[in-house]
Amino acid sequence: MKRIIIFTVSVLLLCAQTVVAQCSRTGNFISDSSGTPTSGSATLIFNTNGTIQIQLGSNFSAVSGPDIHVVLCKTPFYSPTTDLVISGYITQLTGAQTFSVPSNVTIDEYQYILIHCVQFNHRWG
Repeated sequence: MKRIIIFTVSVLLLCAQTVVAQCSRTGNFISDSSGTPTSGSATLIFNTNGTIQIQLGSNFSAVSGPDIHVVLCKTPFYSPTTDLVISGYITQLTGAQTFSVPSNVTIDEYQYILIHCVQFNHRWG
């Protein structure tokens, strides 16, 4: 009987799996109608280690401009007093890229990811 119990416990331990889930939310950029087209997707990734990242999709595309940044916003319009600039100046205007959200950010406060020209307060997408 002892061997059967040991065998059963051994089988259960070998079959046990740890399931680790990573969550995400994805949306698509909507261009501003003022000649600064931005397109593609952005995904907010909630990693299992507690970190959060913004990942621009491989289909991301924006036009060049001065002082372009990735910004977390509470509304569709950037406000320097309530919103958070996530990236440094974006030099890669096409393709996939990832930006880390600071650990002290309460992500639920923000509803939008913008590509924004901070210098001229102009939304790209």
